[in-house]
Amino acid sequence: IIEFLCNVLLYFAKCRIYLERGGVVNTLRIPIASISDGGYLFEEHVCVSSIQPSDTKALPVENVLVSGNFDRLGDEFLFRGHISGSYEGACVRCLAPSLSPFDIEVAWVFAEGPAAVFEEVGHALDRAEGDVLSDDSKDTRRAFQGHDLNLAPYVWEEVVFAQPSQYLCRDDCSGLCPHCGMNKNDGVCRCVDDTNKEQIGNHGLAGLAKLFPELVPEKTKE
Repeated sequence: IIEFLCNVLLYFAKCRIYLERGGVVNTLRIPIASISDGGYLFEEHVCVSSIQPSDTKALPVENVLVSGNFDRLGDEFLFRGHISGSYEGACVRCLAPSLSPFDIEVAWVFAEGPAAVFEEVGHALDRAEGDVLSDDSKDTRRAFQGHDLNLAPYVWEEVVFAQPSQYLCRDDCSGLCPHCGMNKNDGVCRCVDDTNKEQIGNHGLAGLAKLFPELVPEKTKE
């Protein structure tokens, strides 16, 4: 108990000094002394910018919820839980703001060893196609040193891979009218109906024809 209290006091002392220097506290550092044989329940709302590695692009997601349970496995620790949040972006059909929620189930084993380098996730994607992984790379355990477990790099990694390739405000989004640009989800525009679209055509680039009149095809005479 005394050792646990000392570690907790030391942790909060470091946090206070860090905040006084203008830093952001990493709330995903878990003192291993708090993980008893009966496990340790964890739940934390995390600001994504606080776990973003340096020299990486910001993600269009503000906060995530990390929740789960820690268990002791001898000298190792198992975390099983979920990472949930919502990406924000413009709908690819109507350009309206839209949300893309995600809920990722994770299971991580932490073993004491050399500290891993906190690198941008994109570096791992530079591996050439067909490269053979070494035996060491097949070890899925996460390394830790000292008296706490740092979930931050692994939460960041999962959030990066959860980013959607495109956004939709809803599955049946009608998009924008190609003639007037009205959002068709908001109602019916005043353009002609589908049966007369051939008469109107798409005049979005019609102004370019005036710059190159010699390229305009002659109308056939009936």
